[in-house]
Amino acid sequence: MAAVATDGFRAFRAAMEKESADAVNPEQRLAAISRAYVTFALAYPARMRLMFGPDCTDKSKYPDLVKAAGESFSVIAQAMTTRLAEKDAAPLDPIVAVLAAWSITHGLSILLMGRPFPPELTRHVADPEIVRQVLTIFGAGLRAAQYAPAPEVRTGAPKGAVTG
Repeated sequence: MAAVATDGFRAFRAAMEKESADAVNPEQRLAAISRAYVTFALAYPARMRLMFGPDCTDKSKYPDLVKAAGESFSVIAQAMTTRLAEKDAAPLDPIVAVLAAWSITHGLSILLMGRPFPPELTRHVADPEIVRQVLTIFGAGLRAAQYAPAPEVRTGAPKGAVTG
């Protein structure tokens, strides 16, 4: 199974690189990679479940699998790092931004693969349009003009509160 998962990660990486090769800017590249991610998941759901599922829990036993998985992840990580270096990018922690991109893309893939939601929720919208709209929302959040810092996080009781 590790060999199949390894080949899956290699094909996955190749699909993301191919889809994003003609992107004219970092934002379009990131969106193209995300589209390729979802497209791959929908085309190969069993392979995707094997690659990310519990069947290969101790990947350290399979160095080729670890390498292939890391190389596919680096496609997303490098694209996000490049995007965040743009002048209009929000001041985000790159690690958190990569995690967000991966979470949104992977989560959307899993949802569209399994469709655990009522069919009427997406009946009127084709998968490519769902992907486009989700990525548009995410892309807007990466722009500095859309960014609002989180309010200060308070710990403990509010000032003047009676505690007891």
